Amino acid sequence: MKEYESVEKILHDFSQLEKNNIFPFLREEFGTINTAYLLYQAIDQGVDIYAYLVNGKSIIEFDVSNTDNSISKNEIITVEEYAKTIQGKGKAKLVARNNLNALLKKAITQ
Repeated sequence: MKEYESVEKILHDFSQLEKNNIFPFLREEFGTINTAYLLYQAIDQGVDIYAYLVNGKSIIEFDVSNTDNSISKNEIITVEEYAKTIQGKGKAKLVARNNLNALLKKAITQ
């Protein structure tokens, strides 16, 4: 895990990652991007795992290498398929459902 001096540096680095790596990757996968919202990030060995809601219709999950920022796609699923994976009990699933619903509303108004 990288050491950071400040929250501002973390946000700047993530903004650069989105601009230079993630958004070009999403355009390759989907063509036109009207909206793209980060659903979650998870840290794994050597990679960060990201999931984005794209155009209010699809969820894409992919890995970003901590070494060179290369991206490998894990899967693309529909919003409906993703919603099924976050059903059930537990605070984490409740938070995930609330986050998805909020982002879907935001995507519709864009």
